[in-house]
Amino acid sequence: MNRPWTDVLHHWRAIELDFDANGHDLESGLLDSRSWRWLKLRIDHYASTPGTHLWDALHPKAG
Repeated sequence: MNRPWTDVLHHWRAIELDFDANGHDLESGLLDSRSWRWLKLRIDHYASTPGTHLWDALHPKAG
C-alpha cells in the first residue's frame, strides 16, 4: 500500500466493516491479543483488494 496511514485510518468504519465481514469482531478485544503486524497485514489487504469496503472508500467512483 502506498497511501499514508492517515488517509487509510480516516476510513476506520470501512476497516471495521471489512473485519466484521471476515469474522473478526474488533469490539471483542481481539486487538488486545493480536500484534500490530497482524492488523497491518489485514488492513493492507483490504486497501488493495477491489470489492472490500476499504477499497471502495479509498477509490470513490467518479460521477
